[in-house]
Amino acid sequence: MKRSWVPLQQIWFYLAIFLLIPAPACRQKPAPEPLRNVLLITIDTLRADHLGCYGYSRAATPNIDHWSEKGTLFTNSTASVPLTLPSHSTIMTGQYPVAHGVRDNGGFYLEDKWQTLAETLHGAGFRTGGFVSAFVLDRRWGIAQGFDEYFDHFELSKFKLVSLDSVQRRGDETLAQALSWIDRNKSSRFFAWVHFYDPHTPYDPPEPFRSEFRGSAISLYDGEIAFADNLVGRIHDYLEKNNLLSTTLVVLTSDHGESLGEHEESGHGFFIYDATMHVPLMIWNPGEEPRKIREQVRSVDLFPTICEAAGVPVGQPGPGVSLLPLVRGDSLAKKLTAYSESYYPKFHYGWSELKSLRTPEYKYVEAPEREFYRLSQDSGEKQNLYDSRRDRATPFESELTRLVSAEVPAVPQAMDNDSLEKLQALGYIGSHAVSSQPSGPLPDPKHKIRLYNGIKQAQALSADGKVEEALSQITRVIQQDSNILEAHLVLGNLFMKGKDFTKARTSFQRAI
Repeated sequence: MKRSWVPLQQIWFYLAIFLLIPAPACRQKPAPEPLRNVLLITIDTLRADHLGCYGYSRAATPNIDHWSEKGTLFTNSTASVPLTLPSHSTIMTGQYPVAHGVRDNGGFYLEDKWQTLAETLHGAGFRTGGFVSAFVLDRRWGIAQGFDEYFDHFELSKFKLVSLDSVQRRGDETLAQALSWIDRNKSSRFFAWVHFYDPHTPYDPPEPFRSEFRGSAISLYDGEIAFADNLVGRIHDYLEKNNLLSTTLVVLTSDHGESLGEHEESGHGFFIYDATMHVPLMIWNPGEEPRKIREQVRSVDLFPTICEAAGVPVGQPGPGVSLLPLVRGDSLAKKLTAYSESYYPKFHYGWSELKSLRTPEYKYVEAPEREFYRLSQDSGEKQNLYDSRRDRATPFESELTRLVSAEVPAVPQAMDNDSLEKLQALGYIGSHAVSSQPSGPLPDPKHKIRLYNGIKQAQALSADGKVEEALSQITRVIQQDSNILEAHLVLGNLFMKGKDFTKARTSFQRAI
């Protein structure tokens, strides 16, 4: 039988055709290589809608806007607490405050049992450096776990008045330390956390930003943001100059925003409306297409996102999910709901705590008088729909009940004696005890906002040396509500300033 042979030229022809045929659509893309480095930038007290990339017409934020245009911008990112230490504790652990237990600045510590992002990456071979700009993130509160180097050296003796949120340094000083450390460690895998505190009060931007934004408090706040944006630009220039842009995951976000008078709150910490809870989030993941994501995401999601990008197991499971599918143009397995809380009204004034759940469409606030908003039509949260849309609100109530069912008791701890003595010797003013109230339901914070503002005004007058005006203001507050711990402390401190020690003693005894 005659055997037929395929000519050699024909074999090469079919082989070439085979090699040129694209892979079948069902064949999965190989997983991308883990990124070499991670850079986390948190800009304190930065509300999202004061950035150009979030539509603010008066913004002067070209560098942050550049990151958003080149990377992934999340338009619905929500923080967990409108206070610095608790919010950063969530970012660093991937856990909500109901689990990690840090509910306020001062009186709370991040316990060693929680494995932080720095510890996780350090265990995977990363060099780790943290560079913070405010005393509220000092290592004594437990937030420095896992960092090879932690720049938190605050010379407290330089400050006339020491409180957890008043001791800070300018961002350019923090940045100099951070870039110096990165420069020494850029040949290794590194994780760097850079924290800027400049947008926080007092609004006092350096020149030329002060002259450019002089005028109202909001203008000066924008000036502080513009200064922070300039620092972000310097980070970008450094990464570009040192060929690190293609190997570094960059995450830029904030711990909380600033009310700027909305709902009668001038600052932050008291309420959990979007003015303080809607935070910017942008992720630069080298090689990915620019995207704008409108799905709900949370600060609790940053831990698993960073770990996946770095190719590192999360280790300690939490409620967060990796956002890398969204960054890569895919979808998440399920829609997310964001939890937020503030115990500040309870700890400092004896009023009710606040808790909320948020989606891009709706927001439910658990308070003595419950609130429900349709954000897509009422972004300012002015029209409470709880009574008229109870059918929509009920699933949020049920989900919130499940989420907090196993929460850690929210009880402030005593500060260690060494820290307390050092701080008190420098004039530290702070309180960690819960104000007492008559039995029954605690007052709703939204009905007490004017008393709160009165206390803050008295503190501001005191800081300006206007003792008599401050005394008059705080006395009016106590006449309206004599059960506010912080009001008696403010009064006692004012009497101390006036060297009326007998009255100061009486005020402090009432506080006790």
